[in-house]
Amino acid sequence: MQQLFLFLIRFRAFFVFAALEILCFFLIVNNNSYQSAVFFNSSSALAGRVAEYTQNVNDYFTLKKVNEELARENALLKRQLIKYSDKIHSDSVENLLVFDRKFETMAAEVVDNSVNRFTNYITLDKGSDHGITPEMAVIGTDGVVGKVMHVSDQYSVVKSVLHTGTNISSTISRFGNFCTLTWDGKSPKYGKILYVPRHYDIQQGDSVFTSGYNSIFPNDILIGTISEYSIDEGDIFYDITVELSTDFQALSYVFVVKSFKKQELDSLQQVTIPNEE
Repeated sequence: MQQLFLFLIRFRAFFVFAALEILCFFLIVNNNSYQSAVFFNSSSALAGRVAEYTQNVNDYFTLKKVNEELARENALLKRQLIKYSDKIHSDSVENLLVFDRKFETMAAEVVDNSVNRFTNYITLDKGSDHGITPEMAVIGTDGVVGKVMHVSDQYSVVKSVLHTGTNISSTISRFGNFCTLTWDGKSPKYGKILYVPRHYDIQQGDSVFTSGYNSIFPNDILIGTISEYSIDEGDIFYDITVELSTDFQALSYVFVVKSFKKQELDSLQQVTIPNEE
């Protein structure tokens, strides 16, 4: 112990210098948007490679589960091919599924995923070299997954539905009303639906889907089913808990959704809707 104290005292100037350097770096990254973006993209690329190698080991021991998931996914694609047989083109295997000629999807593998934080992210093995850009929707075999936030050449980082900043335009199937999906930071199996007026006859088991209102997500992508609801006297909106259809603890493969209409819509809104900020 004495030797440790002597070592710390001897090199105290170096340790103080290192601590100050780290503090300066932290302040620069957190208070400058450009440096923050450069650091985030660089670190996400490095972290993506490390996570990919780790995931390769995990994949070896979960081959059976992955094969079962791929079988379910193939069954889903076959059903979609029948349903949208007059709206599908097949330029490549990855760009197979097209939603109403407004969206197309690209398969991507999950190389890193968190579910136990308040702000959870997912790293995919596809990036800008594959045509992925920020603001693209991400869906899975069982429903909504999240939205692309940052991309590097070979990787992309997705803001998960399990993020307290998530807001997805939604609708309850029986009513067709607009509402909002969010997450309260608690269980990875449940989310919250906001802004459903009290005059609606909500029931357990009602399905919740994407509304397609913001042009990012295709409409009618499953989000989950209502598991609990309540409303106090005098409240305007229900307190609704939704059991999420996606098992975020078992994600292996997802689809990144490209919207052909979003860029046109964003450009038009920038021109016609004044900036209030």
